[in-house]
Amino acid sequence: MEIICFHCQQAAEKYLKAFLVYNDEEPPKTHDLIELAKLCNAFKDDFSLILPKCEYLFPFAVRTRYPSANDPEDGDMKRALTYAHDIIVFVKERMHGFEGRHTPTNNLCES
Repeated sequence: MEIICFHCQQAAEKYLKAFLVYNDEEPPKTHDLIELAKLCNAFKDDFSLILPKCEYLFPFAVRTRYPSANDPEDGDMKRALTYAHDIIVFVKERMHGFEGRHTPTNNLCES
């Protein structure tokens, strides 16, 4: 479950960095979702709404690299998945013209 939580953090991180690039801003080399959300807030002033979710996901960036005695439980995984999804949807809604692009389909093998 720890690796799932890690990938949820990574997904949120990549979308926040994508938003910065979308706004012609070079993203910093950081895993700090709080810092990234605050940088995004300079372009769209409602990113503070996702700060609690960023705060929850941020520790999973280092947990897999530096294991602790507190392994994530099933509830942590479900919450991480929900929060990552919420952040992704939030960011995509703020990237005008991006919503419909690069949407995966169920028919990847069809030509």
